[in-house]
Amino acid sequence: MAQAVIPGDLLVTGSLIASSGVYSGTTSVTNSMVSATAAIASTKLQHRRAKVDSLANQGATPSAVRRVIARVYGATATLVAFRVGLVNVLASGTTTVDLYKNGVSVLSATVQLNSTPGTGGTAYDSVAAAFSSTALVAGDVLEVVGTVSAPSGGGGWYTNLVYDEDAA
Repeated sequence: MAQAVIPGDLLVTGSLIASSGVYSGTTSVTNSMVSATAAIASTKLQHRRAKVDSLANQGATPSAVRRVIARVYGATATLVAFRVGLVNVLASGTTTVDLYKNGVSVLSATVQLNSTPGTGGTAYDSVAAAFSSTALVAGDVLEVVGTVSAPSGGGGWYTNLVYDEDAA
């Protein structure tokens, strides 16, 4: 069947019925075209979760910890970023941090924080982790596991986890 080409705008004031479907280009609906009052159900959206968790008081020397920081509720999710930092610089020692999914590490290597700049050696400095696995599913539990070796001074360590979660 031949296609009709309309070289300008088309306004339909009544119903438009397509018997075999409607095709629209990949850029046909953009963010600016969606009204803020569109009331799109959350089940049709992807959610970016950004969780910051303080794992020790600001003045406290870092100590060993294992703590749940997130649980996945959506059908699927993807880890985007994980950073660890200290509020106050360690005078000496090392803090080692890992991210677990259901009790197993998802990092290529643990994050090491110490007194060297770029490794947590500057107040509020954070160190990025690399993932060995980024896939998550509903029910996955994410934990931060931290150990310390001869810490002195500093303290107040924190984590920043970012993941994208599909609707449940």
